[in-house]
Order: sequence, then C-alpha cells, then structure tokens
Amino acid sequence: MVAFFFALFAGLGSTSDSLSSEKREGTLGLLFLTDLKGYDVVLGKLAATSLGALYGLLAVVPVLAIPLLMGGVTAGAFWRVVAVLLNTLFFSLASGMFVSSLSRYPRQALSGTLLLVLLVTGGLPLAGFGLSGFASARLVNKAFLLPSPGFAFYLAVDPTTLTAWGSVALWQSLLLTHLLGWCWLCAASWIAPRVWKDKPASVNRLIWRDRWRELILGDAARRRAFRARLLAINPVFWLASRERQTATYPWIFLSGMGAIWIWAWGQDRTLWSDLSAAVFLTYALHLFMKAWMLSLACNSLVVDRDNGALELMLSTPLSTRELLRGQWLALRRHFLLPVGAVLLFDLFWLALGFSGKGRPQDPPEGMLVCAYLANMGMFALDLVALAWVGMWKGISSRRASQAARAALARVLVLPWVIFAAGWVGLLLLGLLAGFRSFPLLGVSAVFAWFFAGLAVDVVCIQWARGKLHRELRRVAAQRFSNAPGTGEAN
Repeated sequence: MVAFFFALFAGLGSTSDSLSSEKREGTLGLLFLTDLKGYDVVLGKLAATSLGALYGLLAVVPVLAIPLLMGGVTAGAFWRVVAVLLNTLFFSLASGMFVSSLSRYPRQALSGTLLLVLLVTGGLPLAGFGLSGFASARLVNKAFLLPSPGFAFYLAVDPTTLTAWGSVALWQSLLLTHLLGWCWLCAASWIAPRVWKDKPASVNRLIWRDRWRELILGDAARRRAFRARLLAINPVFWLASRERQTATYPWIFLSGMGAIWIWAWGQDRTLWSDLSAAVFLTYALHLFMKAWMLSLACNSLVVDRDNGALELMLSTPLSTRELLRGQWLALRRHFLLPVGAVLLFDLFWLALGFSGKGRPQDPPEGMLVCAYLANMGMFALDLVALAWVGMWKGISSRRASQAARAALARVLVLPWVIFAAGWVGLLLLGLLAGFRSFPLLGVSAVFAWFFAGLAVDVVCIQWARGKLHRELRRVAAQRFSNAPGTGEAN
C-alpha cells in the first residue's frame, strides 16, 4: 500500500511543474524554435523528471519479493502487484504532464494534478457506487471501476479475485489505465506548442477579463475598503489576501462534501453510524485539508521570491516578524472557519456513531472513540505544523513540489515511522522476554501514535519558526547563488 500511494502521487512532485516552469521562465518557446515537436518536448521532460520516481519504485520491488521467498505469496501475485505499481506510476506521471501543459503557476499545477488523480482513482468508483445505490461491487457498472488504478490494485492483492472474472477485470483495468495515461501524454503534446505564445487579447476577451476581475476582486469601492481594512492590520496580510474569493474555496469544497454526505445518509443511515467508517472517512477528509494547507503555505512566499517581490518587501521598514505575521494571518483567514466547521462536523459524526451503539464493533468501540478524538486533535496540530514548515521549505527549496514532499515527510510521515519503530521494538522485546500479551495494542497504541505526532509537531513548529525568523532575509537574498545553506539542503 505504501508503494501504491507513492506511485499514485509521484506525478505531484515529478512532472506537475515540468512544463509550467518552462512557461514561467519563458524557455518553452525556445524549445519550439528548434526542430523539436510537441511529443519530443513532452516525452523528453517526462523521461528527465520521472527517473527519480521510477528508481525509487524499482528499489522497493526486491523488498516486496521477500514474502515470495518465504512462501507467503505466489509468483503470479507478486508480478501482478509489480505490474499494477508500474502502471500506476506511469498514469500519475502522465497526469502531471497533462496538467502541467495547461498550468502556469506551481500551486495551480500541483492542485490540478492532485484533483485529476483523485477524480480518476476515487471519484469514478464512488460515482459508480452512488448510482448503484450502494450495492455490492459486482452490481456496479464496470465502466466506473476499470479506469481506477485503485481498483486494479484491489484486484491484484485480493486473493478472492483469482477467479476468471477477477483476472479478466485486472488486465482490462491495467490496459484502460495505461491507455488513459497515453491519452494525457498525447493531449499534452498537442497543447504544449500552442500555449507558449503571448497572443493579443481581443476586445471581447478584455471585457470578460474585466468583468471576471471585478467579480473576483470586487468593484473599486469594495477594493478600497478591503485594502484599507487589511492594511491597517498588516500590509503583507493584504498582499497575500488580495484575491478575496480564495477564502470561499474551502467552503465550496465542504458544501459539496456535505451534499454528498446528506445524500448518502438518506440512502443508508446505518452506514454513517458506524464508528469504523467515521474514523476512516474523517481521516481522509483531514488529509485532503492538510494537503490544501500545505499547498498554500509552500506557495505563499515562493511566488513573491521568484518575481522579486519578496526582496522588495524585505527592503522596506517591515520586520521579518511582521512579514511572517502577515502570511500567517492570510492562511488563518483562509482556513480558520472551515477547519472549525470540520471539527464540529467530526463531533456530530461521533454522536451519530454512538447512536449505533450495541452493534458488534471490531475493533472495540472504546479504541475507535480514542482513535477518532486523537485524529481530531492531530488534525489541528498538523495544520499549524504544516503551515510553518511549508513556509520555510517553500522559501528554501528550489521547487514547490520539493518543499511539499519535505514538509509531508517531516510532519505526516515521521510520526508513523516513529510509532512503527517503537511498535516493532516492543514486539521484539516482548517476544524475547516471553510475554504472552503485547502491551502496545488497542487504546495504548492510539495514545502512542498521538504523543509521537504531538512531539513531532511541536519540534517542527519550533524548528521552522526559528529558521524563518533567523534566515529568511539571507535565503531570499541568495536565491540565485549556489552557496551552501540554500536550496534543498535546508
């Protein structure tokens, strides 16, 4: 599963900003002044940016073969999983290339790739289940399931799919997902030669652009009032919040999720009183909000750094503390109320879970309640840590995708690594000591995970805040140099 998620989201860090960065720097047009065609540029960028992800996945394959040597799985099951992982990696990288051909800015490319991957992997199967009235998987139209890499992964690892239908569906899913990846590459090859030129805008386009700008930013009177109110608080706060409509995006997303939830609740009310489903689905919702926060935090200073605005701000009487306070206020304006709404919804869902009390629960209900509350607490703490670490890694990394990977590894992955290492260590000690019961199970495991995450978040917040206050000016001034202490090493 770890290898699958690595392959599924590899396009975010490898290819999502490949063509868009060339457009921002004005070098994409230079490539097309040569004899290169669109497919030459796209396939060349794909090969250059995806080698790291490919080598990373291939390095895991021998580890996956260990159960094969121990007699735990068959050779056919092993090779099916390897085929699904390689196919998923190709699909993710091709999706990143396609979105990159349409995008110009890093945040736009990153969020677009994430949305496309999630839509094909999870959105289509969910739509199929919804149209079938939450029937079993066999009653769902296969047209909604076969394009999903997640469905192919499920067929590859589930032993019950070794029937004739499962084998045929697996290869159909692999073929369809592979063809979809080639469709993304063909579309990117057609789009790339047509988007690098600066074309003069027509009169109608200018009119619609003004109307759209007025709709987003408001008329002149509203812009003046909004600017005066935010400038009185912090000038960087106004600069980072000029596009007022961005604060409504989380509410649009949560409204859509709420509509889906209400419709699903009307279909099957017992489904939403199951604490096991509540823990899983709320964790998925929290993870999406964390990724959104990280995307904005990584890009909050990157754009100003790349266009030189950050150096201009640092040359004003504004202190580093005031600049960071403005960035933090902008993030808080964007997420504070939506995050509060999510936590209130979590409590409401927990109350619904207690309404299903008396039904058999596995694992026990007490552990599920503790896991649910720990998930809520880590949601708020992780958001704060991701904001600070994202801002520092965004300003000190060469690319926003590198910054996002580094922040994710520190804030979200590291607690699980610490917990897993402690769990395995205690297990080995228990086996050596001859214990019949293992101490780190149930509620104890939940508390161990929570305190591991709490410790990591506190350390990351203090580390990132210290780095930003001490080294922001130096990193901004050395963005074009190769001096030690700049770039990804930090």
